[in-house]
Amino acid sequence: MSKHAGKILAAAAVLLMLPILFILMLPSIIFGGLTAGNSSNGIPVLNDNAAITENTNDLAFSINQILGEGITDAETRIAADFASTGGDNYEIKNPYEGNLISNTNSFLAQYCAAKDMDWKNISKADLERVLRLWRCGYPSSS
Repeated sequence: MSKHAGKILAAAAVLLMLPILFILMLPSIIFGGLTAGNSSNGIPVLNDNAAITENTNDLAFSINQILGEGITDAETRIAADFASTGGDNYEIKNPYEGNLISNTNSFLAQYCAAKDMDWKNISKADLERVLRLWRCGYPSSS
């Protein structure tokens, strides 16, 4: 039992450190890297609430835009499928119509977690690419 205790403790330590790793990766997506410089008013970006809010809002807008594209795409495919049925009428009940709600923080955390230790490739452009791939039904390998 004692020879397995070290392995068990090491595994537990790794599992406990994973959430910390994900939290440490968030600045790289929000600020474009861990070594980002100063904001426009000379405050380091990581301490500038205005820059943090602006970057987070920009990411939220991008995420909501991509999710909206997915809803539009699904509605188009439904209409095309219905047109081939010869039916008279159909209805789509979309609870998000006109008020798309998403949890931006959850998307960002999951994106960073999916990147694992590859923090250099975390960017807004890559996040958008990954979301569009998933929206189209083609999960990426990264």
